Amino acid sequence: MNSKLQIKPEVNAINNSLEYKYPMFDWSLNLDTREFSYDYNALASLLDLEVPIVTITDFMQYITQEQRKELELVFLQAIKSGERQHFSCCFVPNQSILAYVEFYFELTQPRQIEGTVRPVMLVSSKHQIANVFRSLFENSHHGVLITDSETRIIACNQHYENQMGFEHGTLIGVKTNIFNVGKYSDQFYDDMWHQIRTNGFWSGTLLTRDAHNQVFPQELTIQKIEATPGEIYYLGLTVALPKQTTQIATNELGGLALSSKLPTKDKFLNQLRQLCGKDHQANSKIVLTIKPKFACDCYNDHVELSEVISLGNVSQAIGYLGDQIFVVCIDCQARHESIESRCVRSALRDFFQEIRLNSRKEIYDGVMNGRIGVSILGLDSQSASQLLSHATQAMLERHSGEDRNISFYHSTIHNEIKRKKRLEDGVLQAIQERRLEVHYQPIVDARSGEITKFEALCRFPSIDEESNVQELINIAEDLDLINELDSQVSMIALDRLEDIHQQFGEHVGLTLNCSLNTQREPVSVLNNLAELICTHAKKPECVTIELTESAYFDNEANQSDALKELRNLGVSIAIDDFGTGYSSFSYLSNSQFDILKIDKAFVSDIHLHSNKFNIVKMITELSHTLGVEVVAEGVENYHEFRVLQNLKVDNVQGFLFSKPKPFFEFNSGKPYVDQLKEVGLIMSEQSHDTILGLSRNGPPRIHPSEPLSLAFQYINEQSIPYIPVVIDNRCVGIVGKDSLNLHLTLTMGTDLETTKESQIWRKTINQVMQVKFTQLQDSLNINELAALLDSEVAFPWVFVDSEGEYRGILYESDIIRYFTSC
Repeated sequence: MNSKLQIKPEVNAINNSLEYKYPMFDWSLNLDTREFSYDYNALASLLDLEVPIVTITDFMQYITQEQRKELELVFLQAIKSGERQHFSCCFVPNQSILAYVEFYFELTQPRQIEGTVRPVMLVSSKHQIANVFRSLFENSHHGVLITDSETRIIACNQHYENQMGFEHGTLIGVKTNIFNVGKYSDQFYDDMWHQIRTNGFWSGTLLTRDAHNQVFPQELTIQKIEATPGEIYYLGLTVALPKQTTQIATNELGGLALSSKLPTKDKFLNQLRQLCGKDHQANSKIVLTIKPKFACDCYNDHVELSEVISLGNVSQAIGYLGDQIFVVCIDCQARHESIESRCVRSALRDFFQEIRLNSRKEIYDGVMNGRIGVSILGLDSQSASQLLSHATQAMLERHSGEDRNISFYHSTIHNEIKRKKRLEDGVLQAIQERRLEVHYQPIVDARSGEITKFEALCRFPSIDEESNVQELINIAEDLDLINELDSQVSMIALDRLEDIHQQFGEHVGLTLNCSLNTQREPVSVLNNLAELICTHAKKPECVTIELTESAYFDNEANQSDALKELRNLGVSIAIDDFGTGYSSFSYLSNSQFDILKIDKAFVSDIHLHSNKFNIVKMITELSHTLGVEVVAEGVENYHEFRVLQNLKVDNVQGFLFSKPKPFFEFNSGKPYVDQLKEVGLIMSEQSHDTILGLSRNGPPRIHPSEPLSLAFQYINEQSIPYIPVVIDNRCVGIVGKDSLNLHLTLTMGTDLETTKESQIWRKTINQVMQVKFTQLQDSLNINELAALLDSEVAFPWVFVDSEGEYRGILYESDIIRYFTSC
């Protein structure tokens, strides 16, 4: 043997103290020729070699394919590192001998490996193999089971059957997941099987379930076995630990606290980190630490609480911190940047509701009478560790003077939750004592300015100065009182319908809101509403029921018959806030509604050819094609009204006309007609006898500072030859199509447009407008038309009132239309 092969002193000491049954043999391997050198006769005699092993390839054929790969890696490691390596394997030189051998070797020269080999165990007959296998399998101290690649049990020993309480043979063919206790996360099992696939085994302690549904801790080792390539089995070795936790020295086992059978602090933190990392761009997380206060400090109460929490659907991760403190992570349906107290309250309510429904009253009372700390990811904590720490601090410290048992680490959210509780009490009291009020907001015809309907809106008695109506309605929905609220408001409003008819006319209708955000079935809600209308309304055809878009389409299939019944009564169905939910026009063609209300988000600050303009235009045109009426909400100024009027929206609603107010504050008659006439958005009755009455309603106007491109779009969109330029309701000029064309080129607006040409579009109107134009008094009678035409007064004619304020514009095409219609 080459003198360079040095055995470490500590290894020598061990070897000298042991007496081996079989001798050790020296060998060397030439890496260039791949040939072995060893005492062939001695080794062949011991192992009964039938064919000499000359090369490394000869040796490889006597070991398993998996160990061939291992040996190659060990050789490479010896070559790269120059350090001494160890390798052991099963060696099968022929059909009658199985040898377990050990190798030690190292790189002694640049291209030569030298080492030793020693047979540790020789099994020379099938009977010996059978005895070894039987001794291992049918032992009285370890449960043994073997499964196929799908974890179906194909064999287990009697000790395992006794351990798990199953009768002989009943486990064969059963999958091992029947032993799962439901206390480990999917991530836990994913990690376990990843380790088995990667390392070939997993070992640890975990809880298991026996035939009598009893849960107890168990030491488990799972070994992957690949008998032939692709043929995989799993070998499980188990040791049952004592079922009485008092008999176990440690309080933690397999990442679980045995007193609660829940994950320990470290295990919980690992799960929490994964949840926070996986969902940090999605929903937020809430961590609660809970120290219950049971009537008697009973061990079974703690066990029952741990079962209820762990088997629930709300909690995402659970754990036990010791000292009777539980910890839970739940989801909060809000992104970090917009966490609202309503979302927090809703998540907490779901969690405590689940405990109340799934446990005894004593358990629920123990939780609610105990101490609870809350921390929220993205609000007071930025990591899993902070969540746990802050929740624990909140639980232990509790806010000074606080009677309630739930404490938030974040003082703002804590105060907001307290405020929400006051609002809840106020909403509940207002509904129970029937102290709700109804305010009304008019819906106005965009063409005539007349009121067509009143929308009935709920108002609460003074509860909190900082609260708003929508917040209180949301609370009513959270408390599942929204149907009672809607019913009270509907009854009050329906009883007012007769007054509406007396004051504003029989044609004026009433719109009622109906929320389907409730635990009740939508069909039941709509049927009750139909009953209410039949009882309180003499003319159901004057009533419109307003549903939000999401509520309508979420339940469309289920509520179809109920909607048909309402429509058969003559009731109209309106979809509110259209565009904020589904925004899918494919729903329009098959749906059972008559009115579509466009949300304020698309109306505010609407301008010609903006995205909002195009959306409203598309919705309006398609709705009219399908026979659906369109109402635009949130109209606050004349510009928005004018744009919507030009888009042929049927009705409008908003602060431009009136905020919601009590019915007695409305004046009789037509309060908004004169208002719109004054600004020239509709024609007065007097205008029908004037030349101005020949003009079209609400033609567009433009400001001198606006760009040439906008005037071009107006003129082409409206098919008009001129557009008036107006400042402070005074016309200062006109822009005509011909004058615009003087500034345009043939390539403008095409792919051939140059940078210089694109700048022309940005010219302001005051650079291209005509300041000389025909201006006439709006009081000119229609009888004077012939004289004006004989005098060849140039078109267009701009009309102003006695104060010089702009009233309208008349084109030559308007005169032609007038004469052809006579």
